[in-house]
Amino acid sequence: MSDEALREALEERNRLWEELQARNAADQELAYWRGRAHDIEGSRWWRAGAPLRIAKRVLADPAAALSDAAGHLRERRRR
Repeated sequence: MSDEALREALEERNRLWEELQARNAADQELAYWRGRAHDIEGSRWWRAGAPLRIAKRVLADPAAALSDAAGHLRERRRR
C-alpha cells in the first residue's frame, strides 16, 4: 500500500470516527430530552394544566382542536 493510499485511508477512518462520535452524542442528547419530556408529561402539574392547554387550543383554532379530539377518540377506540 502506498503512503498516499495509507494517508487517505487514515483520513477516511478519522472522518468516520468523528461522524460516529457526533451521532452517539446526538443520540444521547435525544434520549435525555425524550426522558425529560416523559417526566414532565407524567407530572401532576402537567396533567392539572391539561384543561387550560385544551381551552387555549380551542380558542386559537376551534376546527383544528375538534379534528385533534376526533383523532384521539379514534385512536382510543382502536386500542
